Amino acid sequence: MTTPLMRQYHSIKSRYRDSILFFRVGDFYETFEEDAKIVSKELKIVLTARDGVPLAGIPHHALYAYVGKLLDKGYKVAICEQLEDPKKAKGLVKRGVVRVLTPGTVYEDELVREKITNYLCSVSKKGEIYALASADISTGEFFVEEFVGTDSLQRLEGELIRLSPAEVICGDEEMKKMVGKVVNAYVHIHSYSAEECVEAVKSHFGVEFLEVIDAYNVSKLIEKIEEAISYVQKESK
Repeated sequence: MTTPLMRQYHSIKSRYRDSILFFRVGDFYETFEEDAKIVSKELKIVLTARDGVPLAGIPHHALYAYVGKLLDKGYKVAICEQLEDPKKAKGLVKRGVVRVLTPGTVYEDELVREKITNYLCSVSKKGEIYALASADISTGEFFVEEFVGTDSLQRLEGELIRLSPAEVICGDEEMKKMVGKVVNAYVHIHSYSAEECVEAVKSHFGVEFLEVIDAYNVSKLIEKIEEAISYVQKESK
């Protein structure tokens, strides 16, 4: 299908390939192609087709009900809205992604009201030292921990089980596999440059130098703080 609408859809989807894109069309959010197949299967809604292109849509007022189910299953979702009044638009309605949702970056009441906590964790290892940063952006809670010693891995696993995070960021595939065996969460690999992370921390805490927050000399902890803040800032549009 090569209509102007689908060209617009593909242009936006190309920037959110790792997300299920809910594309606002009038009173519905439509999903297309592979996204439509996933949505139809996971949400048990009808899969249709137009000109050979798979489609699956939901009413706009039921968005959070359906998105919440996808997040619980570990999917990442991008919400694409109409950015102007269709009645006043000249030609194709302008559209753009206004929110990217992952299991650990939700703060909307409709998505977190049934949960006591909704932690996003970031974990890494250097030698026998493990570092863990945890944030619940629905409440503003944020803390970091370091695990040192021969039982460091066991204590990290115990803390992850206690926190029961909705999402975990890992630095490599080995860490991802370990975390995936311990918790039932959306686990993925993500990394940022050192420069991006440092700037994110300074911006978040409103400081010019990291020494001000007494974190400069705690290398692995500050690295995890930086990574978690950078990720939340990027994903929570």
